[in-house]
Amino acid sequence: AVRFCMFDALRRAVDGAGIDRSANPAAWSLTLGFGAGMAEALFWTAPTERLKILRQAKAGEGVGGAVGELSVILREQGVRGLYVGAGATAARQASSVAVRFSVLDRLSAALCGLLGHDAARDGRAWDELSVTGDGFFRPLSPRTFQFTITGEI
Repeated sequence: AVRFCMFDALRRAVDGAGIDRSANPAAWSLTLGFGAGMAEALFWTAPTERLKILRQAKAGEGVGGAVGELSVILREQGVRGLYVGAGATAARQASSVAVRFSVLDRLSAALCGLLGHDAARDGRAWDELSVTGDGFFRPLSPRTFQFTITGEI
């Protein structure tokens, strides 16, 4: 959720600044995806991975849960303790999310074209399509959502 919200926030900021992304959409998807991945890494992934790694290192010691580990880190190292190794995590996360968004945008545009949607006018394909339990893509609307939940489709 963090990466999608950040990607959308960055996209809106670029569009709000009057920058035309249509000349090179792949490069913009890659750039905005990189920013979204960086934000995700710094807000969520780096601190939670740090907690996970420390918990794994103390697995056999019978130490308290993640909340206990978090309080120990904050008490002994401060907030900076949660960000040990954050640079490598951010680089890995940002680059992978950049590639994912670049591919997702290309697939989304192709899918919109196949279904007769105008991605520029109608919005992004992932906003308009849902994958249901049976693996079929269906237009997302409140009525389709109701049908999907009730199994009427």
